[in-house]
Amino acid sequence: MRRSLLLSCLLITLVWASAIAQDRQVTGKVTSSEDGSALPGVSIQLKGTARGTQTDASGNYALSVPTSGGSLVFSFIGTTTQEVAIGNRSTIDVKLVNDTRALNEVVVVGYGTQQRRDLTGSQLTVKGDDIAKLPVQTFETALQGRTPGVQITQGSGKLGSALQIRVRGAASISAGNEPLYVL
Repeated sequence: MRRSLLLSCLLITLVWASAIAQDRQVTGKVTSSEDGSALPGVSIQLKGTARGTQTDASGNYALSVPTSGGSLVFSFIGTTTQEVAIGNRSTIDVKLVNDTRALNEVVVVGYGTQQRRDLTGSQLTVKGDDIAKLPVQTFETALQGRTPGVQITQGSGKLGSALQIRVRGAASISAGNEPLYVL
């Protein structure tokens, strides 16, 4: 009995070790094709699987891929998606090309990014050219009267005191009503 248990454990260990040996590590760096700067936050995914990663602040990545190969899909907001065959390479460096046509379709929200057509909440864009020529001291006062549903009031009568900005109502049940500024 003890011998068969030991043999079973050995067999399971060998099968497990051979399954791990089926993967290998692919590393590389993702840069911009225009100026060669590193691109942080680029999404890298093994095509046809849920296996993927993102580049770090220096544009470097590491991903475990099967020895059978496949291809990696590199995608980033404002660039064209690029697919690269892995082959036998262990280092794959990629230069992504800018694509400004797609920037208008993406909206940055508090919990990530979405396509403009999928956005369910309200949004408003105030262009800098619209408020640049106004004789105001702060950009908050320039927004006053130009943004529906936004109330901008003086917090106190003191000189230089902060303005209070309320979006769609005077109170919130679980959080404040301060806006998210994206510059």
